[in-house]
Amino acid sequence: MRSTGINRVMFVATLAFLHDCVRGDAEVTCVVMESCVLPCKFHAGNDILIHWIDMTTGNIVHSYYYDKDQFKKQDQRFRNRTSLFKEQISRGNASLRLTWVETGDQGKYKCHSSTPEKEATSFVNLKVEDAAPVTSTSVLLNSTQLNFTKNENQDVSENEHNNLIIGVVSGVLVAVLGGLIGYCLYRHKICCNKNPQSPPAVELVEKREPNGETDLLNNQEQ
Repeated sequence: MRSTGINRVMFVATLAFLHDCVRGDAEVTCVVMESCVLPCKFHAGNDILIHWIDMTTGNIVHSYYYDKDQFKKQDQRFRNRTSLFKEQISRGNASLRLTWVETGDQGKYKCHSSTPEKEATSFVNLKVEDAAPVTSTSVLLNSTQLNFTKNENQDVSENEHNNLIIGVVSGVLVAVLGGLIGYCLYRHKICCNKNPQSPPAVELVEKREPNGETDLLNNQEQ
């Protein structure tokens, strides 16, 4: 009975080993300047350690242990371009998200994960393709739309600028006109105060008396 149980354990372990060997590498195709996911699964557990390694250079692409990302030994070429699916790590998902894919990213990558109970290693072959060429018709339409939008925005800006100038000039003219009117009223008031109404004019009338003497009489006009 005891030997039978041991044989079963060895048989299961051999099948798991053969499965990992026969399974082969995963194939992933990415497009330049876009994002893609390099798949990797492992047996979930505690104290998880994950290493993604570029097999072409042997450099570390991404590391995770002590329940957080570790960037100290990361290849600078992958800086700010890699991330894991944090909410799924505890469920055995160690897939790597690679952003802003470059032509130089093409190659073979190794995903190594381990827990105190088990270790796992898998490989991903990454192929990078250029972005699909843009047709001349699309470029022409986009250029036309861009120019139309630019001209429309320019017209709106010019109209707002002209309206602003008109408003400022109108305000200045109103202020100047109001100042002139006030100044004229002020000057008129001063002139009226300096020249009060003159009394009736007095005429000197020459009157000859019979004795031949001439008297000047004050003849006040009525």
